[in-house]
Amino acid sequence: MLDFFNSIFGHNSDCVGVLDQDLTFIYANSALVSLMSDIKNSRDIDFGVFSINDLDGSLVFKIMDTLEKGNANTIYTNKCHCSVTRFVLDCDVYVVIMFVEVGGILKQLKCDLEYYKDLSRKDPLTGLFNRRYLKEFPLRMKDCFCYDFIFFDLDNFKNTNDMYGHSFGDKVLIGIADKCSSLISMSDELYRISGDEFVLIRKSEGDVNKLLKKMVFEISLPSPHSLTHEIHVQMVSFGVLECISTYEIRNKGIMNVIAECDFNMYLNKV
Repeated sequence: MLDFFNSIFGHNSDCVGVLDQDLTFIYANSALVSLMSDIKNSRDIDFGVFSINDLDGSLVFKIMDTLEKGNANTIYTNKCHCSVTRFVLDCDVYVVIMFVEVGGILKQLKCDLEYYKDLSRKDPLTGLFNRRYLKEFPLRMKDCFCYDFIFFDLDNFKNTNDMYGHSFGDKVLIGIADKCSSLISMSDELYRISGDEFVLIRKSEGDVNKLLKKMVFEISLPSPHSLTHEIHVQMVSFGVLECISTYEIRNKGIMNVIAECDFNMYLNKV
């Protein structure tokens, strides 16, 4: 059966699939498998593991109508344009779908991929970049620049959570992320890499100490608890490495550079 379908549709440059009466794909030509592998984000995909809903759920009822009435339809949806034909082979009923235009599907796929890519590199609480994206920094850095690394954490933040609750602690973290984001340029990258630990990477331009003073001022601004109305003042500690070359970053490894910053912060605390 598959050989029969492949002899007819195998070399077609359009995406062609054959569905049984349960709207399950029993055949997909290479063009359709390639499209589905993009959608499923897998190069080695068996056409049996995807359904018409993966392509365009709005096609289902129109295809069912073709199955029942036996006529051929040209179907337009927001995602695609396809021809649907019912045929009977060895007393079994099938539907052949030829996708003439799949631009909508690919456009939606591109949007979905960008959305999930952005989601995978962001901290869900603060919206800052996360540790995963930090590890990829060497892939993005420009060889013509040197970089400053600023590691900072919140002093006695565990006590803040214990005293005021984790909900208040989350608000403190979000507020600090917003405040620090407002102080940096578009080319800087600010990360939350764990509970109360943050990393800022910036091109080695301007006075780092001037930026640190601004950050200390903004972070330490008093914030009242919404229920107790107690005033909370958050202090912060920094560890800095200035003017680090791309060669040094690659040679040491990005996480070892961060570890040095962390150690410098420890020295500043003691």
